[in-house]
Amino acid sequence: MISVRFRQVKLKFFIPKIILYLLIEMGVAMKWSFVIQQKLKIAALLGCLIVMVLLANFMWNRHMGSMNKSFTSIYNDRLIPATAIVYLTEHLYTKRLLMERYLLITDAEPEAALIEQMQWRNRQVDSLLHHFESTYLVKQESISLSGFKNKVEEYVQMEHAILALSHRQGRAAGMQLFEQEGKAVFECTIKHLHELTKIQSDVGKELVGDSQHIVSSTNILSSLEVGLVLVIGLIVQVLIVSSRMVNLKNKNFNLN
Repeated sequence: MISVRFRQVKLKFFIPKIILYLLIEMGVAMKWSFVIQQKLKIAALLGCLIVMVLLANFMWNRHMGSMNKSFTSIYNDRLIPATAIVYLTEHLYTKRLLMERYLLITDAEPEAALIEQMQWRNRQVDSLLHHFESTYLVKQESISLSGFKNKVEEYVQMEHAILALSHRQGRAAGMQLFEQEGKAVFECTIKHLHELTKIQSDVGKELVGDSQHIVSSTNILSSLEVGLVLVIGLIVQVLIVSSRMVNLKNKNFNLN
């Protein structure tokens, strides 16, 4: 009888301990479940940030490629043709001065020497035009260049006509053709050259504007990338601190 009562008393005190232990274990399990959920959320956030960093880096590389292409185009398609225009202008004016000198000065160099110099200048002009055509041309630039080439050929034919006329009727007659029809063709040729110069300037400004826009976008992407890296570093630091705190609490709980 006493043994039965002792067992009842012992069971009476033992059951609450079991219940308390189960409640503690359930609390720990719930706590670990909460911690795991939070870590999963942080891991997902960390993954999204890493993807954003990779995308920002991809866009940055793409913008750098575009900027390099823009700078290359400024040099190859704008600066070099602009230099060619300077040389074209020089050759055209030099040819006209040589022709004028030949017609005005009776004891000037012979016609054969003049023709040789003119032919050399014409070859230089053709070479510059060929190089000009190999660059990237906008629509209006292509139209203006085509018109300029036609006028250059027309002026070469005019030079031949002036020399032929001066040879047949004298240099005074050649000078008259030089000052009238020849001058009109020459001025029209130079007008097309001025149009090409203006187009070079306008397109060059557009390329510079595009380059500045790319630089601004690249700076924004760089700042964004740095910010994302800092956020990732902060999250990693928080995870390390949280892990240490959880380990410390578990250690204290086990000691109790």
